[in-house]
Amino acid sequence: MEHVENDITEIHLDLEAIQASAANLMNVLEKLEEQIDQVSVDYEKQQFELWKEEQERALMDEIANRRQLLCEKEAKLKQQYEEYDSIQQKKRVELYEANFNAELEDYRRRRETEVSSLYSHQSNVTTDSVTATLDQVKLQETAEDLDQFLGDTAEQTTSTSDKPLKTKKTKKEKTKAKVIPQSVYSSSDEGDNKVEILADEDYEDL
Repeated sequence: MEHVENDITEIHLDLEAIQASAANLMNVLEKLEEQIDQVSVDYEKQQFELWKEEQERALMDEIANRRQLLCEKEAKLKQQYEEYDSIQQKKRVELYEANFNAELEDYRRRRETEVSSLYSHQSNVTTDSVTATLDQVKLQETAEDLDQFLGDTAEQTTSTSDKPLKTKKTKKEKTKAKVIPQSVYSSSDEGDNKVEILADEDYEDL
């Protein structure tokens, strides 16, 4: 009986030891769980930081690539603009030259027309002057022929009449011979040469 009681006491002691060990194990497990949780949190934080850094690097690379593409596109657009501006400047210069040449040609034509008109006018004036001069010369020759004809007629009349009448007519002829016809002078545009023309009253005296 005593032996059984001793065994029971030992069993109780063992149970108490086991309970104490279980309690210690639970404490250890709790601490281990806390540590695991902390490690897990730290790991997640670390992974998040790594992911964040990776995303930042990728973003920076993307920004750098975009900037490079933007610079290349800007340089290309600048080159295209310079080429376009150069072409437009050449076109403007060609247009200005064409307008200038057209205006110059129009001015030359107008000047040639004016000069031709001036020469034509001068030629017409010269022709008219020459024609008028020829008419005046012909008129003068006709007047001289008429004077000569009238003079011859007067001489014939004097020779067929008697002496007193002849003397009287001779005086009249002398009077007519003394009459100086009024001269009309015409000057042409080409020079100062003058041609004498008899007026109408001179023909009446004759």
